[in-house]
Amino acid sequence: MYTGIGFLLKNSNCEFEANLISQMSYLRNRLNYYGKEIDFGFYGKNRDGFGKIIGLLKELVKK
Repeated sequence: MYTGIGFLLKNSNCEFEANLISQMSYLRNRLNYYGKEIDFGFYGKNRDGFGKIIGLLKELVKK
């Protein structure tokens, strides 16, 4: 599984996406371990980035 840094090392042209993956990992940990809520604005602000990450990962899976 990719982390933000692992993804960036293999896809150096995708710095924004790697940063977003790192943010999602951080938020998942906050949600799982501490029961914190995730601001819906995070999704709205990054919706296009999520779509791009999904597309990139689908291409990587095909390889």
